[in-house]
Amino acid sequence: MTTLTIDPATTVDMTTLDCPYGCGEKLVVNEDGEANCPTDGGPFGWADECEGCTAYFPHADAVVDAAYDVYRFEKQQLRFWQAELGKYQELVSEAEKAVRRADKRWDRIATQHG
Repeated sequence: MTTLTIDPATTVDMTTLDCPYGCGEKLVVNEDGEANCPTDGGPFGWADECEGCTAYFPHADAVVDAAYDVYRFEKQQLRFWQAELGKYQELVSEAEKAVRRADKRWDRIATQHG
């Protein structure tokens, strides 16, 4: 069992940690003491490969850092799409206003020239 001793009272068993990329697997430890996701299919894009392709974690801090990086990336993606959605919502709102104005104009002209 590969463990990391952070201080004398804390020991982390790397095989109890989840893959930081969210594939749902527990990490496995190789003969060099580095943890890796067991679904890692290498750099050739196999179907069962997780996003952490060829990522080896020498200690638990690296796993935590990788999980935080994934979180930060997903949060940035959320902010980006929220901003994009906001732009489109503004365009839709302007288009709705234009349709209402055109409808009123059409109704007024149709009534006048009936």
